[in-house]
Amino acid sequence: FTGGEPLLREDIMDLIKYARGLGFKDVQLVTNGTLLGQRIPELKEVGLDLLTVSLDAINADVYEYMRGHAIAPVLDAIKRCSEVGIAVRINMIVIKSNFDQLKPMIEFARNTNCSLKLLDLIRLPGIEEFWEKEYLNFNEVRKLLDEMGGVYIGKEEAPGGIGAPLSEYRTKDGCQIVIKDSTQGTFYHETCNDCKNYPCQDALISVRVTHDGNLKRCLIRNDNLVDLRTVMKSNDTQAVIDTLRETFTIMTESKYEPFKWIPPVVSI
Repeated sequence: FTGGEPLLREDIMDLIKYARGLGFKDVQLVTNGTLLGQRIPELKEVGLDLLTVSLDAINADVYEYMRGHAIAPVLDAIKRCSEVGIAVRINMIVIKSNFDQLKPMIEFARNTNCSLKLLDLIRLPGIEEFWEKEYLNFNEVRKLLDEMGGVYIGKEEAPGGIGAPLSEYRTKDGCQIVIKDSTQGTFYHETCNDCKNYPCQDALISVRVTHDGNLKRCLIRNDNLVDLRTVMKSNDTQAVIDTLRETFTIMTESKYEPFKWIPPVVSI
């Protein structure tokens, strides 16, 4: 369950329970953490395999620059989740303006028993100027991890086997750090070839259901949504099956292409 912000939904705990009842072996939730503190007892009760909290800085000013709100409630909520036994992974988008936050973020993750996922900045519609200013080549991140004594362990495959594989590192004190770096490649389908964004950084790594009932195949585009809600209202079971099958066939036919997307030459 991701967003936007899934904890804005009053029925999110019911949805998590429903997913559990359907037999999914792995149920996760991604949150920006602003509402997390007040929902911790409920999340502990319904049970999650992993709670991911987006946290791009430890410094309050840097965090507010990137997120637009205060950091203290988020840090407190992460610590409390750790104390009650909820497995937490921190997602950190690493850009030029927060690169100096990486070392203290690793220390915070270690102290709170969290794993840490580092992501490069994706060029999305509407943030092109920000992206050009802030995108950081992850060669700099790998270099820093090497300097800190981080040991490369191998690849962590994406859930379901579709999506950019993550490079896994371990620090000397056992903190798990995984890296999502678009330069390492991702999954493309033949239908991507005619897209103006091809090759893009994200491509076809998951099927998302939007808040208003559409299937979203691509993170970057909104002009190719599949109107699943209207199909379901028709009460035509076969039409629903065919719509889902078409979407998931595209995903399963997608092929991993390493080093397809090449970033501009930038440095910190």
